[in-house]
Amino acid sequence: MEVKQKTALTLALIGTVGFIGYRYYVAADSKKTAEAFANKWMAVVCKRNSDHIADMYHGDGVLIGDVSEAIATGRAEIELYFREFVEKMPCGSVDNVSVIMNGDTAIANGNYTFTFDEEDGSVTNNPSRFTFILKRDEDEWKILTHHSSIHPTVEPTDEGEYEDEDLEDDYEDGQ
Repeated sequence: MEVKQKTALTLALIGTVGFIGYRYYVAADSKKTAEAFANKWMAVVCKRNSDHIADMYHGDGVLIGDVSEAIATGRAEIELYFREFVEKMPCGSVDNVSVIMNGDTAIANGNYTFTFDEEDGSVTNNPSRFTFILKRDEDEWKILTHHSSIHPTVEPTDEGEYEDEDLEDDYEDGQ
């Protein structure tokens, strides 16, 4: 092999390794920012400004919330949903989140717990689970689809096991 061919092959190899490393770095950074997005979203919700919350959604975004039967589509409907939601004085925390990356799209799944200030001064907790489908819009994430649902509860026994009758209700006909 001639010197020119070895040099070209070496440069191609270095370029390929560099490109793969760069893509890995960008993907890892994107995953971190997608994970952080859920916390940022909750911080904005805690400020209780429906317009700012709606700004976090893609213009054609979809919201399937847990306090309305309607599916909110587009910024105007999403803002209306949150205008009603913030009247309940919500705040909360993201309990956990995991992210799956696919190019400039991320799927963030996790659990969050909302707290609501009641009129009598008490606070109620509402553990829920969520899915955000996020898309990069220039340098920031926007929510394409957001699904939220109240966390289901099955009461464990004192031993930490589920009662057989609790499970049987979900699996009729031996399924």
